[in-house]
This record gives sequence, C-alpha cells and structure tokens, in this order.
Amino acid sequence: MLYKKCGQFEHSVNVVLGYLKDHPPETELSMVAMLASLYMENNMHVEALQHIENAKRCGRELPLFLTVKAGIFHAYPGDIEKVEICFSLLQRQRVDHINLITAVANSFISLQHYESALKYYLMLEENFSHRVDNGIIPLKMAHSYSALNRRELAIEFFYAIVVKSAGVQGAMVSKQATFPISPTFRWKPTGPL
Repeated sequence: MLYKKCGQFEHSVNVVLGYLKDHPPETELSMVAMLASLYMENNMHVEALQHIENAKRCGRELPLFLTVKAGIFHAYPGDIEKVEICFSLLQRQRVDHINLITAVANSFISLQHYESALKYYLMLEENFSHRVDNGIIPLKMAHSYSALNRRELAIEFFYAIVVKSAGVQGAMVSKQATFPISPTFRWKPTGPL
C-alpha cells in the first residue's frame, strides 16, 4: 500500500478498516491478512490477532496462511499451546508451504525459541533442500545450534555452508582457520554434506 510505504501507518490501517466495514471479513480474508501484517510490522500483535479471530468467528475455516499468521501472533505473548495448535496443520500439510514454514521458523528465531525454530528449519531441510538451496537455512540452523550451546552441530552446519560455497579444499582451510582444532581432534561430519 502506498500509505504504508510513505510511513503513514495509521492512514493505511484506516483504509483497510474502512474497506472491511463495507465488506464482511469472511469474504475478504486477504484484507484481514493485510491488516494483520500492518499490525505485525508495528509490533501490535494483539490487534492483529483480534482481526484474525473476528474473521474466524464468521464461521468459515481460515486458510492455512492466515492460521499460520495467527500462530505467529500467539507466539509473541508466549501462548505456546495455541501456537502448536495453529502450526500442527502446517506440519501435516508440508507440501509447497516453504514460505509459511520459513516464516514460522524465523518468528521463533526472533523470539529466541531456538528449539522450536530448529524443528521447522529441519522440516525445510528434510523436505525442500533441493528447492531452498541458498545457504540461509543451514546458516540459521547453525545459529540456533550455537545459541543452544550445541557447538558440534553448529560447526557441522557452518562447515557445510563453507563446503558448499568454497569447495572442499577451501573449506578445510577455512574450517581450520575459523575453528582451531587440536592436532589430536578428528572431526567427523554426522550428516550429509
């Protein structure tokens, strides 16, 4: 929206709210999603969740993308039980929901719920590694493992990124420069490289 791009948050919210007054929210779920996104960008998670809940009360089942957004909004105040309920659909319907799974994992990272983030990043790695091949997911996984003080796994993912980007010989040099290892240590990767 133009108002949003110009930094006029309140005006852009009022435009969407005005539209929703004239059109019932159950028929205009994309506008509910837009309004929720506007609120989310301004850390107004409760307001965003209220509009999604209002659309839900109209009797129609919410599309998966809106259910996932609701789960993300529940995560911010820490309502993990509702988060898991919202995301359980995503776990069952993995097919072609790369963006939603990534959004969930990234939200958990921003909330510093690294174990939960890893669950979704692993889902991406297992099911979509051939389509998500830019090194960002392994990097975020390495960061999560590092934050959880699981350094061996963090090093493994950092190493995999270096191997992928620099070739095996360059990676060995980079690995030894980045992670000095004693001469008696024998590093063995535990997963596919």
